[in-house]
Amino acid sequence: KHTTTTTTSKSSSGGHANGDTEWWAVEGFRDRRINKVTKKEEYLIKWKGCPESSNTWEASQSLSALDDANAWWQHETERRNNRVLRQKRIEESMNRLGLDEEGLLLSSAEDESDGGGNNNNNNDNDDYQNNAEGTKDPKQGAARKMRRVAQHKTNVSDPSASGGAHAATGTVCRREAAPAAGATKSKTVAPPPEFEVIEDETWNWDDASQVNFRSVRRISVSDEHARELVTEARINGTPVVLTGHVGWANFALRWLRRRKEGNEDNKDSSAATTTKTQKTASAGADSNRTGTTTTGDSGKANDVAKGSSNEGSVSLSTDAVYKDGDTSIEMAGDETKTNGGSKQQIIINGKNHSNGGTIGAESTDGGGQTDHHDSATLEGTDKLLDLSDPCWYLDIEAMSKDIGDEEVPVVRKNYNESKPISGNILASKFLEVGWNTETEMIPRKRRKSILYLHQWQFPLSVKAGKKLCHQSAPLPNIILGEDLLKYWLDRVKLDSPLQYLFMGKADTMSKIHKDNGGLAISIAPITGEKECILVHRDDGHACLYHNQAGLDPNDIDLNAYPLLPHARIWKTTIKPGEILLMPQGTYHQCRNVTPCLSYSRFHLDGVNLRAFLHSMMDGDAPEMSQDEVIWNATRELIDIADRATDEKRKVDAELYKAVDALRALRNIAKEVTRKLYIRQTAKGIIPSIPVVSSTVKIDGDAEIWQSLVDDVDVCLHEFRYRLNKKMPSFKRRRSIGKKILAMPALPFRGKAKPSEQELYQGRNEPVVAFECPSDRSFLALPKVSSNVSPKEKKILADSIDSIVVGDGIDVLIEGRKCPAMVTEVYANAHAACVSFEDLPSLYNDFVLFDHLRISSVGGSCLTVPQPEDVKPGKLFVCLIGKDEYRAVVQHLKTGPMFRAKLDFGNGHRVDKLVDLDSILSVTTQNRKRPIENEHNEASEKMMDEKSRKSKMTAEQKTMELQ
Repeated sequence: KHTTTTTTSKSSSGGHANGDTEWWAVEGFRDRRINKVTKKEEYLIKWKGCPESSNTWEASQSLSALDDANAWWQHETERRNNRVLRQKRIEESMNRLGLDEEGLLLSSAEDESDGGGNNNNNNDNDDYQNNAEGTKDPKQGAARKMRRVAQHKTNVSDPSASGGAHAATGTVCRREAAPAAGATKSKTVAPPPEFEVIEDETWNWDDASQVNFRSVRRISVSDEHARELVTEARINGTPVVLTGHVGWANFALRWLRRRKEGNEDNKDSSAATTTKTQKTASAGADSNRTGTTTTGDSGKANDVAKGSSNEGSVSLSTDAVYKDGDTSIEMAGDETKTNGGSKQQIIINGKNHSNGGTIGAESTDGGGQTDHHDSATLEGTDKLLDLSDPCWYLDIEAMSKDIGDEEVPVVRKNYNESKPISGNILASKFLEVGWNTETEMIPRKRRKSILYLHQWQFPLSVKAGKKLCHQSAPLPNIILGEDLLKYWLDRVKLDSPLQYLFMGKADTMSKIHKDNGGLAISIAPITGEKECILVHRDDGHACLYHNQAGLDPNDIDLNAYPLLPHARIWKTTIKPGEILLMPQGTYHQCRNVTPCLSYSRFHLDGVNLRAFLHSMMDGDAPEMSQDEVIWNATRELIDIADRATDEKRKVDAELYKAVDALRALRNIAKEVTRKLYIRQTAKGIIPSIPVVSSTVKIDGDAEIWQSLVDDVDVCLHEFRYRLNKKMPSFKRRRSIGKKILAMPALPFRGKAKPSEQELYQGRNEPVVAFECPSDRSFLALPKVSSNVSPKEKKILADSIDSIVVGDGIDVLIEGRKCPAMVTEVYANAHAACVSFEDLPSLYNDFVLFDHLRISSVGGSCLTVPQPEDVKPGKLFVCLIGKDEYRAVVQHLKTGPMFRAKLDFGNGHRVDKLVDLDSILSVTTQNRKRPIENEHNEASEKMMDEKSRKSKMTAEQKTMELQ
């Protein structure tokens, strides 16, 4: 955008003279200052058509584009502040993670004691950056050097201790210390048994043998029944592994290189060469960012990484095979043979891809190794990555150059592993530390400090999003439905914002957990292998004991977790070329078998749309704007269907997925409308007022969402009859009567419809919201004053202590006095006062903890919550008789309580749990015991008489109306 400013500067090619005034076109603003002499604001201007050397400072009053200049400066100030905050955040994270300024892991005293002082790495290499960069603190380098010298002396003076430590930890060191002459190893000799032990070998008697780890079924994406098999597994909550797909993590072509077969010498030579260049490039990138010059010897640099194939995660084959269009190409030496094969049709961004073309160009490194890669931008490319080919390896240098300046989240375990230490650092620093092959030399006890790149959400990065998004190919044969997440955010339009990268060395792992939100999860290794332990979504809460039960065979304890054998558990190891697909709510635990870079993404389609809606209603994923996902996806799919209607298009695979998803979203939007209507009718809630009586967090009111449903109905009607010359008339669908709310049918309620009269007791929630016999009977009950004298309170307290089953009591309910009979007495009850989701406050009730349940993720079973989990604001399923009702806890109550049958009159009785504060008076079984003075009794009789007359009048009116 070019604007126009006024100035008196000397003429240039971008100027225009008009009388005494000269006008110049501004190309952009470069800086801002306050002139010390004039005390006025000035901007550094880049003139259109002029070089940077012609930039001049101009006073703000001379700019006709002052508004643009102020807007630019505001944006520039925010950018500079963000840059300062980003640098501060990274520095704080590095300190918390125990990294020095060069990004090297600092060892603590506990590390030294745990490691046994056996890390005999090259001392000169450890300080290479201190020697290279003059800006570093020399005291830090000297302290580290002194510590290493002392450590070295310890190892030399007592080599046997070092050797013993190596044997105990099982680590591999560069330099092996010989045992001292005459040294012997002490061994603990077990005493001989007093008698021979004989056990029945029919069973394996340890706890782990009772836990069944099932294998995960593998399904080829080319299987003609793949869609039905995967859909059925997702509905049942069963994980599967998909094989045979290409292009799923296509963005990784930027960092992967293809190795041609060769001998071991060539591979080792190439690895050494790559390692040197990696460290040099990384150090150079750091120096460019900090403004310093690196002059160190690259030969002394520590290794950053050697590619996963050099660490055992990828095995090389003699005859590498990769798919290419209609053919498969076998490469053996210098000869190439082409054989016929099946063609896999894939659509990316509306284009058909047949996996055609050569994957990358060739480049040869110093080791005689051939890499096939393409360093250009891959967006819109037809190249599809087949990760099942073992000849791919990860080029850390290319990865560091590509995304090294990105801020990524990392995790470092602390020494007792009770809580991970996390922070954000630059990706280049992580690749130096977290992917450094020298960590393999560190004793296992000290590997607790190894970093793990955890869940980097790259679509939210402006630079990384442009590079990595819109690259991956979807699964063929409509195995997964239309991903509705890709319509959520405009910044990554038509691609999911919920895509992540995980990266770490071997043995890095996550603990057993599940992800809320109702979304399916896929995990695909790009390089390396990952072991996954999975637990069915309906078994996690009951059998994992708040995720405390250990699933490692050595940690299984059935004495502490006796229900663990009853859980459905799967265990599998996935490798490049495979995609683990987990249904929503699956509990999972992952461990890197080898150094692993993996790609994960969430998915939402018609299969898990109901779970997504329940998650929104329950509010278990507040970090997601789930109502926004539904709304935006519905609007986008309406546009797609409308375009197809206008073009009278025939149905193809993409259109089929879009219309299928739109039909499913229509029902979800209608359910949202119903919920909002209940909030407004039964709860008196307006969208802008959050209350504890509901967990629903939705923007907009019922009318707005109903208009969205109407738009979908019209759109589908027109699409349905798009091929007709004359469009049939459209009739809107409307529910009538009690179907409007689809209310739960409590036994005492009878028929109900929304009431025109709402009674608010000084709050937002109505007491009565429906026209039904039970509610009308409640409104006929006499009102009572809340003022009670101290004498009356004392008499009442004495009477309450002697209440037994069968006594009559008067109960205060929503400001009215209702007679009741005690049916059960609880001396010390633990109960929660709950507000039912679909009912007004008249039906709020106490529910015993024993009658509260938590619905499983899949919804197929209910589990008993722990008492500490029952808190205000949480949603539970309440067991009332044979029915189940969803309710939100308002507050907790402990103490004497009474089960009573309240009589609303006209034959309408309600069972409620009553606390002491709700009892107004007590009448014993044998005789009436006065608890109020005679004046109050007379007043009560007068009120009863008035109530009786009012009832008769109301009944007479009812008879006349009927």
